[in-house]
Amino acid sequence: MNKLNRYEVGRQEKLSSENAHIYKPLKDLVSIVIPTYNPSKTLINILTKITNYLSSIPIIIVDDGSDNNRSQSILAEIKARYPNVIIYRLQRNRGKPIALKSVLPMINTKYVLILDDDTLIETAETDLRELIARMEKENADLAIFKLESLETNNIVEQIQDIEYTITSWIKLSTELPAGSLGPGSLWRKSVLQNVLEHHDGRFEGDDLQMLMLYLKLSSKPKIIYVNNITIKTEPKHTLSELVKQRILIWIPGFYHVTFKYFKILIEKGKLTSFY
Repeated sequence: MNKLNRYEVGRQEKLSSENAHIYKPLKDLVSIVIPTYNPSKTLINILTKITNYLSSIPIIIVDDGSDNNRSQSILAEIKARYPNVIIYRLQRNRGKPIALKSVLPMINTKYVLILDDDTLIETAETDLRELIARMEKENADLAIFKLESLETNNIVEQIQDIEYTITSWIKLSTELPAGSLGPGSLWRKSVLQNVLEHHDGRFEGDDLQMLMLYLKLSSKPKIIYVNNITIKTEPKHTLSELVKQRILIWIPGFYHVTFKYFKILIEKGKLTSFY
């Protein structure tokens, strides 16, 4: 073997060692966690699609103390139709952060994909594998996806789709975490665990609070904004539903968390690791 060939073999062995994670089965790299409270049939429809094209990935549903018969019926149907999906039940409603924290010990993968119970991720296993390889290469902690509306059948749903398009554009163009994490995000498990351990469990805007807490805890945040993988979330279908959600939940949570973490928001250095 000449000197050039020895060099090439050595280089290939180094690359193979550095990228060993790429060749692992996807089920050993990432798990999906779906927190839910009084779910609707949308959760079944979403699971049907996810299990079709992400069939090998472990899925855990965290039932955050659902308290009506319809929801229990839906969860029972899921258990019957998808025996490989784990359903973990909390006895009472504790909120999304505690629901997530409760199942982390059950997860053996390096990455955790969090989805809301009305949210679909549209990706092939190859795209998800490439994203994980990119996160490994860039040592990123978190990936945030482009967001669209699951339905655009009326003007209210179309307005929300436009809103999601604008916030996605802001994230990509300005490197600012507009609209918080959204209803789907991919985390390094160790980073997520650290965030949840410092979370007091109180509802203050949930996803935005988790993002601000991550920025606060990290000396050098590394976040990837993903434009080639889309998540679609179920919109509010009527104007009254939309106004109620925005005025009673989103706006108060946004302003409370923004005020609480204002210093983090104005530290531009904290927000420059979006890709």
